[in-house]
Amino acid sequence: MMDLSRDERRQLRRWALTLSVLLWLGEIIYLELRLQFVGSADDAEFSWALLQVMRLVWAASAIAIGALVYLVIERYLERPFWQIALMLFAMVIAVGTVHSLANRWAFDVAFAEVTKGPEVYMTVAYWLHLQLAWAALILALLYSVRMRREQLGRAQAQANAQKAEIQALRYQVNPHFLFNTLNSVSALVLDERGKEAESILRRLSEFLRGGLSADPLEDIPLEEEVAQQLVYLDIERSRFGERIHVETDIDPTLGSEKVPSFILQPLVENAVKYAVARSTGPVTVRIEAKDMGDRFRLAVTDDGDIGVKPSAGTGTGLRNVRERLHARYGDDFDFDAGPLGAGGYRVELTLPRQAART
Repeated sequence: MMDLSRDERRQLRRWALTLSVLLWLGEIIYLELRLQFVGSADDAEFSWALLQVMRLVWAASAIAIGALVYLVIERYLERPFWQIALMLFAMVIAVGTVHSLANRWAFDVAFAEVTKGPEVYMTVAYWLHLQLAWAALILALLYSVRMRREQLGRAQAQANAQKAEIQALRYQVNPHFLFNTLNSVSALVLDERGKEAESILRRLSEFLRGGLSADPLEDIPLEEEVAQQLVYLDIERSRFGERIHVETDIDPTLGSEKVPSFILQPLVENAVKYAVARSTGPVTVRIEAKDMGDRFRLAVTDDGDIGVKPSAGTGTGLRNVRERLHARYGDDFDFDAGPLGAGGYRVELTLPRQAART
């Protein structure tokens, strides 16, 4: 089924008319050349001018008939292709036969000839094959348009499915983040640290306006993503105090590089949950971004106690990040996570630079 716009229908009509003109113009040129090379001295009294005029009239009438046939077919473009093909060939055979007979009769009258029997059938067959050739060209045109629209439709469906997946994964982060933050507020209230809990709620409100309200389908600059994570870590610092040390090492050339929004949030949350919360001493959470030419590497590292984290890909946060990256980049990314030998945990994301993807 082809649901074509007005502009698309106009474009198809122009293509159909162009094909018709080129076909019949080519036939006139062929016949003229044949006359030039095959004609003889016996044809001296033959009216070449009249013959050429009649051929032009014949070609113009064929083009006009073809245009009318196409306009009829255009009304049924939503039908299955085989039905369109049957309708088109049936119409072309019918009108083409009439047109060929009328053309033969006109030539007989003009040149005082009488065409009979097999010669009539041969004449009809000869001119009809041009009509059928035109019909085949029109069908090829319609088929190519239909295939292109189906490909575009499949591509759009895949894009919509990918957007839905990205959106679902991105929204999955929101309740997880809110739960952890409200858990921190609850812990402060239980410790009778009401002012600190109130301060967290105020910063959380600001954070929600600037972070979670963003369109989950749009990427954001890396510097904005890092700034959001620093706000989150500042909120958690109200709970853990000096047990959280924060470091950043962001290549200045990567500040405007786009990344999926909140892609670092689960990694930073894991560092707080599995390293800071389970350690008695200070833990450093480090966010890095390194330029690698046509790619760049993001990393979140902590130096908490070794062996306290789940293995890569088994936790909800890490799985969410991996799935979001796959939905966004396909296989054009690298994901690596694991404990460090001296203690701590590191997650690395290697992503393509925007310039490399355009």
